Amino acid sequence: MDEIRIEEIVRRVFDKAKFGCVSHSRYALSKYVSDATGLSSKTLERAYDRYINGDLEQGSPNADSVDLLCRYLDYENYAEYVSKNALPTKEEDRGVSDKGGVQMKWILYLIGMTIGVFSITSLVRMNQEPKCMVWDQTHYKEVSCSAEPSSLNGMAVVPYDKSKFVNLKKVEVTMSTPFFSEVNQRPLIWYHKTKEGEIEYFTAPGLHPVTGKTLDEITPYIIQKYVPMHTNHEDSFLK
Repeated sequence: MDEIRIEEIVRRVFDKAKFGCVSHSRYALSKYVSDATGLSSKTLERAYDRYINGDLEQGSPNADSVDLLCRYLDYENYAEYVSKNALPTKEEDRGVSDKGGVQMKWILYLIGMTIGVFSITSLVRMNQEPKCMVWDQTHYKEVSCSAEPSSLNGMAVVPYDKSKFVNLKKVEVTMSTPFFSEVNQRPLIWYHKTKEGEIEYFTAPGLHPVTGKTLDEITPYIIQKYVPMHTNHEDSFLK
C-alpha cells in the first residue's frame, strides 16, 4: 500500500470524525472512530501520531485496518478507494528530478484539498439542521435531534452517522446466509450473545446499538452451534 495514500485516508477519517465527535482531541477522535469501525483505539492513536502529528517512529496500520478505515469513508476497501480517488495528473517537469520536491507538491495538494473540503462542508452544515438517528429494532432511522427517548421506545437519540445508518442492520440468518466474502473470506456477519443466550446477528462491525458492547466476528463454530438450517421463509431452505 502506498504510504501517501494511507496518510490521505487517515486524514480524511479524522476529519470526518470531527463532525460527529464533540471533542477533537487525539484520544476522543480515536475512540469515536474505534466505536464506528471496530478497530482498537490504540491502533487509531498510532495512526494519528504518525500521519497527523508526524511521529514517524509509529508503525503504519496493516492492510485490514486500512480496509476498515476505507469502509468508514463509505468505500468497500482500499482498492475501491484508490480506484475512485485517482491522483491528479502532473505534467512532466524536464528540469526537476528531486523526489522530495514531488512529495512536497503532493503534500501541499493534500493540505489544500483538506482545507477546501473542510471549508465547504462547514458552510453546508451551517445552513442545515443537525441530523440525528435512533435504533428501531433492526435498523437506524432518522429522527429529530430534539425527539424525546420516551417517544422512541426509550432508545437514545444519537448524532447521525452515515456508515452506521447505511451498513448496520440486525438480520435473521440461516445456513444459506453468506457469512464470509467469497473474495477474501472476511466476515460479512457479526454477532452478539444476549444474557438469555440468544444470538443476534448484524451486518457490520462496531458496537451493539442497544447494549453498547462490541460485536464479535462470526466464526464457523458459532455458525455450526447456533445457526438454524432454515427459517419459516421458503427462500431460507438450502438448495
